[in-house]
Amino acid sequence: MPEADAQSLFAPGVLRRVRVSEIEKALADLWRAANEAVEQGAVPVTTRAALLSLVALCRTEEEAENAARAAALLVNSHPSRAVIAVVDPHSPDERADAFVSAHCSLTSGGARQVCCEEVRLHLSGSVVRFLSATVSSLLLPDLPVFGWVVGDPSIWDSTLREMAALCDKILIDTGELRNPMGSLPNLAEVITSAPNAVFGDLLWIRLEQVRSRLVSAFDDSEAAEALRRTAEVELTVPSAFPSAALLTIGWLAHRLRWVPESRADADGGYLFRFHAEDGAARKVRLRLGGASDGAVLFLPTREQGGFRVELPGFGQEVLTTTRSLIALTPNPAVLLCEALEYPGREPEWEHALLSAAGILRAPQDNSG
Repeated sequence: MPEADAQSLFAPGVLRRVRVSEIEKALADLWRAANEAVEQGAVPVTTRAALLSLVALCRTEEEAENAARAAALLVNSHPSRAVIAVVDPHSPDERADAFVSAHCSLTSGGARQVCCEEVRLHLSGSVVRFLSATVSSLLLPDLPVFGWVVGDPSIWDSTLREMAALCDKILIDTGELRNPMGSLPNLAEVITSAPNAVFGDLLWIRLEQVRSRLVSAFDDSEAAEALRRTAEVELTVPSAFPSAALLTIGWLAHRLRWVPESRADADGGYLFRFHAEDGAARKVRLRLGGASDGAVLFLPTREQGGFRVELPGFGQEVLTTTRSLIALTPNPAVLLCEALEYPGREPEWEHALLSAAGILRAPQDNSG
């Protein structure tokens, strides 16, 4: 193959249109061109790597580009074959388009590069029914398969059930729910209807520091006793993070063994009523519209006038870079990198999700 042809065929980051039926052949041609480009000295020594298959479900090209950028940033830590599917079942046009590309990262010294594959699918109209079969044919054998729902997971209800049969674990982001008050219970039902499927939540990772702060705050015996005995908890959060608030309340309620009784609209937020193990009434007042960079949990107490816990970075991407430094990053690759480290179930998140769903299913009672 001439040098110019090898370099143009192996152009990392550039999508090349191929027939769906010839995707594997196109990928083989891609690596053949890479080897020839190396022999010609046009590119560094290239190693093809894959430790897993990553299947990203998208509804828009913007979501697909975000998924591709994340996959490219994971080349060194979690190299994969990334199958990125842009799906539009409501389109009047029937389309099945495919593209292939590679993502590469230079090793230290720059003498070698590690590269991974990307397959981009565009399925629309009735062709969408072939999504699972098409994705299944592209998975690498004998390697784990992670699904990743990019964007609002509530619009993928039926597809999630299908993908659960293909994936070892499906990653969602409940922080992307456009209407968590309505769709979170439905999402919990979809997840529980596939008991053998394993799910994870990127929002749960973002809330790790929040949970740690709350555990630390109530590690003191007096504070813990105040929480167990309190009649009311107030949680004030930025209005942009209702899903994070609901998961946090679900987590607290499950840990405290509070059983939901009713919910009501109240003061620009919500009032959730529970009963404790001893039958005593408990309330959680959720206020939406706090500071944009954090949340506050408050317990009214007569002894101290109130117990307050500041929760900075609430609902945002939080990465602990040192023991004391917390850095915020909008990069989904950081969250994916951590999520891919845990292929198993996440019981604490599942309990929090089901608890939050139970709270939202409680009867509406605005009587006061």
